[in-house]
Amino acid sequence: MLFDRHDFLNIGDELNSLFVIKLTHGILLNTNHWAWIFALVGYAGRYLNFSNDFLKYANKAILPWYILHQTLIIIIAMQLQTLHIHPVIEALLLITLTTIGCLICYEALRQFSLLRWLFGLKTSFPLNFNKKELAMSKH
Repeated sequence: MLFDRHDFLNIGDELNSLFVIKLTHGILLNTNHWAWIFALVGYAGRYLNFSNDFLKYANKAILPWYILHQTLIIIIAMQLQTLHIHPVIEALLLITLTTIGCLICYEALRQFSLLRWLFGLKTSFPLNFNKKELAMSKH
């Protein structure tokens, strides 16, 4: 039960000003919220603990998409602003075009080692040396 969601704990104006009542109410309310958070995290850990091809792809793409979406939102929003369209349509277009733009840019940057490195993806650029090779190159 979410405490005081529908004023169930309304005890009247005269008692509501008491510090102990407010403190108890706050403790119960916060404990309830944390219990819901822990329950949801527990259920997520139990039922959402799996992997598939999409999750593997998305896990690798998350940092480049994060970097790209910020720039694309600004560029697309500036272009859409000049069209003077309804805000709901503008928002839907912005979301759709940003998603498509991130997908296209991510697929393009995956092809080039320098871009992969700049966007935080695993790559062979710059050269990956092991400790023995680094020690030998210092002498």
